[in-house]
Amino acid sequence: MTDTIPVRFSGCEERDGPLSRGQENILRALLTGPDQVAEDLVLDLPPGTTVERLAGALRLLLIRHESLRTRYDIGPGRWAQRVAAAGDLALRVVRCDASRSRLAAEQLRHELWLPRFDLEKDLPLRVAVVVSGTECLHLAAAISHLATDGIGLGLMVGDLRALLAGEELSEQGLQPIDLAALEARPEIDRRIRGSRRYWADQLGKVPQAVFPLEAEGGEALPQPGILLRSRSAAEALRKIASRTGTSRSAAVLSALTVLLARYAGVPSIGLTSSASNRILPQLRNYAGTQSTDAFIHVDITGAECFDEVARRVAKGALLAYRNSWYDAREIWEEISEAGRVRGIDAYTRDCLFNDVSAAGHSPELRHSATPDPVERFPDGNLTVLEPEWRLSRMALTVYRLEGEFTASLWTDPRCLPRAELHSFGRDLVQTLVRAGESITDLSKLVSEAELAPAGRGPDWHFIDRSWVRLGVVRRLLENALGHQEFLLEIKHSATGSEETVIVCHAVDRKGSLTPELLHSTCLDLLPGRSAAMTPHSYNLYAQAPDDLGDPMAWRQLTAFAQGTGR
Repeated sequence: MTDTIPVRFSGCEERDGPLSRGQENILRALLTGPDQVAEDLVLDLPPGTTVERLAGALRLLLIRHESLRTRYDIGPGRWAQRVAAAGDLALRVVRCDASRSRLAAEQLRHELWLPRFDLEKDLPLRVAVVVSGTECLHLAAAISHLATDGIGLGLMVGDLRALLAGEELSEQGLQPIDLAALEARPEIDRRIRGSRRYWADQLGKVPQAVFPLEAEGGEALPQPGILLRSRSAAEALRKIASRTGTSRSAAVLSALTVLLARYAGVPSIGLTSSASNRILPQLRNYAGTQSTDAFIHVDITGAECFDEVARRVAKGALLAYRNSWYDAREIWEEISEAGRVRGIDAYTRDCLFNDVSAAGHSPELRHSATPDPVERFPDGNLTVLEPEWRLSRMALTVYRLEGEFTASLWTDPRCLPRAELHSFGRDLVQTLVRAGESITDLSKLVSEAELAPAGRGPDWHFIDRSWVRLGVVRRLLENALGHQEFLLEIKHSATGSEETVIVCHAVDRKGSLTPELLHSTCLDLLPGRSAAMTPHSYNLYAQAPDDLGDPMAWRQLTAFAQGTGR
């Protein structure tokens, strides 16, 4: 049986103002992507919680956090937020037997998360409670990322638990409108805009993708996930951090980096890490959305041991986190420019690292385990999680670094099928354990990994730090040129593969095509084709040679237009 009761709040201050940088970043993702951008959770409620007590606690939570009662103006020209002084939140009450309560809560979690929030009309929070008899057992919730991030959600959950227990709340943090005012101060604005230079530099150095798909397109699927636990890995993290002078988090990121570099066959890795950006004292208890992408570039060329990688990762991560508070519009301008110049999809965000250990989140709060038995392996165990929709091709979230290392790992099945995901997870734990035992030779360390490097056939070429499949580039040009004849030529420099380029010879009998127009068309078609890259130069001809597959025959013709298209 299901009922809905209103949770009414009133007497608050009605406010409106500009968005903070963090809100602008999330809103841009919401407006440009098809996916839901929201958090969801199931919270076990303390014994004796009644519907009335829960509703009262939710009312006080809405009053305390303005972001939970905020709607948004998202028309052209100006984005703004409007904080409601009064209103109500629908609390869905589902009654069932206690034996089925957890299953019901997990189903509610999914139902609440699935519909996209109407940002202009809806409150950014949906809640439901599972009740057996008169007692509330589980709270299911979905909350838009415009209202909070992982750190903020932890603060809100802590507030709700305190309210249910009748305890005193912690000091109130800034509200989003106050943060927007803080960011407008000249000294803060200069700091934010300085991040643009860092991003522009790093975007020119990283591979296009760690997981270039062999065939473009294909429908995104819910991703399989696993939960890893290991006491041996936690002890290894303590030893590595002590030995290298880095953090335990950097040690995990280092193991991820060396395994990804080995699998992908690249000397450097570009990783996205979620940065909380609560570096100012005023932001210590900020519960709104402030996390953004920190873009970490690590080059392990010449690194002889794991400890050296750890120090490089720590240095790279520090630089990335210092430059993760930014104006999203400016950063996307840099991403577009890097993509235009390099002829790639410059920021695929395919590997995501997120350390939430400091927030005290429990993986059980965020994920649902399958009934599959726990798999035990040397130094740890592995639990299969229910598939989830994810925004990256691989995501590693760390929940605990001490006592028992705990992390969830998710991969796009088009990149790593479930069996390979399990192998990668075991490799991660066992790489940490082996690295903790001694200063380990890097080549020996990775050679013991269970998962073999990705296979590359003769159609693959290493160009501009990225693996590119010529067949996928060819289909890109087919789409861009229609039925016109063309040939793609791979030209290798005598100085090495870094100088390898793709040359496009193409026919345009009308003479209306230019290298700039063709390059622009290729760039528009590039998203989703992570194994492709636009040609580095274009030669356009009025007629085709007799032998379309002979580069020399094309070069003997006179091109009516030549250029890079950049």
